[in-house]
Amino acid sequence: MTARTPAEPAFIIGRLSAFLGVVHQAKKKDRRDVYSARIDVDGAAHVVALKVMLPKPVANECAAHLAGRLLGFTVLDPFLVLCPASLLKEMNLPLDKPRVAFATRLSKLKTMNTNPEAQKFEFWTRELKAKWFRQTFVFDVLVGNEDRVMKNLFFMEVEGKDQYVLLDHQMCLFGGHWTAESLQISKRKNGDNILNKWLSLCTEQVLDGIMETANSWRGKITREVLSPLEVLVDLGVLDKDQLKGVFEFLTWRSENLPTLVMKQINLERPYPTLSMGGGF
Repeated sequence: MTARTPAEPAFIIGRLSAFLGVVHQAKKKDRRDVYSARIDVDGAAHVVALKVMLPKPVANECAAHLAGRLLGFTVLDPFLVLCPASLLKEMNLPLDKPRVAFATRLSKLKTMNTNPEAQKFEFWTRELKAKWFRQTFVFDVLVGNEDRVMKNLFFMEVEGKDQYVLLDHQMCLFGGHWTAESLQISKRKNGDNILNKWLSLCTEQVLDGIMETANSWRGKITREVLSPLEVLVDLGVLDKDQLKGVFEFLTWRSENLPTLVMKQINLERPYPTLSMGGGF
């Protein structure tokens, strides 16, 4: 699978027709189970991995998915799913209006927490040099994600090799209960980047790579490229003021990304990659 391109539809809109089973059972009260489900898109059936969530976590997933796709990550086909109240009641799944869920194409994925090698020091001294690590670190700073635990690092096998997949962002924008006002206040926040715990193992070359990524992504997430999120207003997931808050949060953080990342890794001196090319 390759990364989706900006020319493709940002979100596929369908209607839930059946729940098929549980893909992942949540262990925390503020999380949601992931279901395999069948949805109808213009008469064609698709099997998806579906989360039934409140509106703002749905918006978080959409915003992070769109930003990640535009930055070149491999992502899974995204769906916005209209959920009939009768099916939700049948599954005992309460959902505030509007009844819209987020889903991705159902795919066979691996997570880092099921990889026994990930418990070894030698594994991380190698993986910290990988593209997925430095890009994910910078991305989490950009979207305000503090939920990059081991089970939220996904890979899929492509031609015999593991390929990183960007997924699971219901808690970005510093949480699932934001308001337009709180986004305005928190846009300068650094937060707690979970990948910080590995920084002590990073060489100066890896830190240079992180800063190079931040510098190359600066200003890429603009109001124009976020415009597909306007469908969330059309579907009643967000109102216009809430969407404006999301736009302002992400575009400000995008424009100030190198500074935010430098603060995140507690650098006391500027790195050459802020003004020069390079990396490894």
